[in-house]
Amino acid sequence: MAFFIVLGLLVIASFLIVVLQRGKSKVGLAWLIALVASAVAWFVLFLLRLFLPLNLELLSWVPTELFQGTLALSLDYFSWPYAIAIMTLCVASIFTETTVASKKDSSPRWVASLTLTALTLVSLASATPLTLTITWSLIDIAELFYRLRAANPEKDQGAIVRIFSLRVFGTFALIFATAVAWQVQPDFSFDQIPSTAGLFFLLAAGLRLGVLPVHLPFTQGGADSQESKFLFDLAPVASSLTLIARLPGDFLTLNRTLLIIVQVLSAIAMLYGAMMWISRKTATQARPYWIITLSAFALQCALNGDPGSSRVWGLALLLSGGLLFSFNPPIRRIRFLPALGLVGLLGLPYTLCASGWQGVLGQNFGIVSVGVLISHSLLVLGYVRYIAEASGVVTGLEKHARITFPLGLIVIFQTIVLLGLIAWPGVLTAGVWWASLISLAITVLVIIALRVLGIRDLQQDLANKLPFYRILSPIIRFLRTFFSLSWLYNALTWIYRQVFRLENFASTIIEGDGGLLWSLVFLLIILLFLASGVRLS
Repeated sequence: MAFFIVLGLLVIASFLIVVLQRGKSKVGLAWLIALVASAVAWFVLFLLRLFLPLNLELLSWVPTELFQGTLALSLDYFSWPYAIAIMTLCVASIFTETTVASKKDSSPRWVASLTLTALTLVSLASATPLTLTITWSLIDIAELFYRLRAANPEKDQGAIVRIFSLRVFGTFALIFATAVAWQVQPDFSFDQIPSTAGLFFLLAAGLRLGVLPVHLPFTQGGADSQESKFLFDLAPVASSLTLIARLPGDFLTLNRTLLIIVQVLSAIAMLYGAMMWISRKTATQARPYWIITLSAFALQCALNGDPGSSRVWGLALLLSGGLLFSFNPPIRRIRFLPALGLVGLLGLPYTLCASGWQGVLGQNFGIVSVGVLISHSLLVLGYVRYIAEASGVVTGLEKHARITFPLGLIVIFQTIVLLGLIAWPGVLTAGVWWASLISLAITVLVIIALRVLGIRDLQQDLANKLPFYRILSPIIRFLRTFFSLSWLYNALTWIYRQVFRLENFASTIIEGDGGLLWSLVFLLIILLFLASGVRLS
């Protein structure tokens, strides 16, 4: 299978870079190896579009009575677009990271990027829940070790462990969903997910994406904030989005009440994420909210009975978001390049997101649909804002980076255009044209209103010139604190400390000078309990 050529290129390149790093060779050679390997892998993966779908069974237990489960891979119209998007981000990250190529830790970062991309591609191509469970676990463990290695021991390690714990809960939710589905159809593939288990698979994906319930299972600043490490936040998201796209369209039709509850939770995540996205200081700090908002769009498509249309919002999350987040340092002279990412976000007719409006708005236009349009407008506003605030200068880059850095941005844009044409049959469509126009109109009106009010810097001018800001500000701060789950982490930490103190107190009593006496007392109490239950015949 040609798919293994892609994986082999990434793994072999990682191995060669590690060998070169031990030999203390030049960083430039390691960068060239990473670039050539990732570019060739991208080209091979792109050619696989001509042969879709591709299926391969890796391992099957015999006899089947021992264990009903297989390891299998599949590239189809659900997984291939996401695989191209992740491969594109890998190539772009290697291009754009030439701005920090002179640093000592450049080679390990390229090795981590290539390795994470390979694991993510396997996860995207997982055809069975068992395969996906294993790949999710491998990705989480690899990411945990890398982040702990690069983190500040005093500040970031606790947050990283909490992120890993939330990811593990998502994996356990996937295992539970698989167990429920196996009761209906043992050893099934993702093309045959039973409708009765669809909700549990949705919850597993929503938990890892930070939508159900709303939380931040992604880094926010910290050790990664100053470097171009957007790939480490965006790549783990892709496999969850692929799982959403594979869900059956009728998995919530039997329970209308449950459908409304999940839709409300998803709408809350959408609006909250969009408000936080536009109000953060930098695009790096706002990155988790970008992921949450567009992930909620994908969930809304599944809840409206059209999970396949969630792919366009997932691709917008990865590609348009990757184009903005890779724009680091933000150079004013070339800020038109990340602005091209709006082509993959606005949802105008015959663009990538045009085919996604019907799924996210649903058949009946209601209050959730209004929230979708408002959230989309806020996403566009924030996108424009972070581009407009670019203030860097090209003279701050080395000569080679002045060429490679823009090329990395162009690679992402050309992938947006290509996927908008050939990602899957029917992707090129006018869509719900009026929805994109309404969202664009809201965006323009808000920009005009901000100009009229004299608000040019949201961080400084908003408090002084926006009416009722003093009322809204505490509410926003409360929502941010609540959805960050910091209060829950503090409560669990307090409980853990109390249990630890009780355990230390018990150990002191048992292991101290009076330990033997207390042991005899406990033994006597146990004997009394046993004797009280004895009945003489």
